[in-house]
Amino acid sequence: MKDEYQLKPRQTLSIVPIGDIHRGSPETNYKYLEYWKHTINHIKGPKRIYLMGDLIEAATKSLADSSYEQEMALDDQISETIDFFKPYSKDIVFACNGNHELRLKKDYSLNVTKLIARQLGCESGNQYLDTFYINDKPITVYVAHGKGSSMYHYTAESKIIRDTQTIDCDIVMHGHNHRCGHFSIPKTTSEGLKRKHYIFTGAFLSYGGYADTMQLPRLPESFIYLGINSIGRVFPNIFYIDERQPEMMKE
Repeated sequence: MKDEYQLKPRQTLSIVPIGDIHRGSPETNYKYLEYWKHTINHIKGPKRIYLMGDLIEAATKSLADSSYEQEMALDDQISETIDFFKPYSKDIVFACNGNHELRLKKDYSLNVTKLIARQLGCESGNQYLDTFYINDKPITVYVAHGKGSSMYHYTAESKIIRDTQTIDCDIVMHGHNHRCGHFSIPKTTSEGLKRKHYIFTGAFLSYGGYADTMQLPRLPESFIYLGINSIGRVFPNIFYIDERQPEMMKE
């Protein structure tokens, strides 16, 4: 994959994370997933795509009745995921293990993330530091599925800061909590003031199931991608379903 980009003032490189699809779950919103595809297909310029984990539901019998509630057999979850991402394979940098994929590794020694990544021609694992260059200046993106939980948005922000305080990078991206958003913190460095950007990468689940049972806050389906311009400025493009495509919300 290309790691060096020469951008003109009006050009951007797009950073595109996607995860927490949970293909096979009764709550997965496939219409909004198609809207993601429509949106990404209209991006002009180069892209770097990161698969953020929990792409499939991967329910098992060891987790109460979850295996009986999923609406798709595991082999179909895997094959449909591969088919969905195949057109983007040249732009996919890395595939993260999610906790749902890790269920299968724990119970059956089946690394389904690696299986999917092999078919897409990308690397896979638990976390990854990706360094590339825009107009000869390095930018590093750290990706991981994320872990643990936070009931509130402000505690989710403090958690991602704590969890990645030892990671030296420009952009941090986590999934798992099904939130979607961006914030940044300025840092004083020997090279001057720089910003560390924090990204929650969204999800494609409608409200119900586990979230409803545990009385968790409603987090509508959402996704995000970032633009980075020729001078390294990072700006988010956030797509909340209730703002962008309210007619696609599942009631």
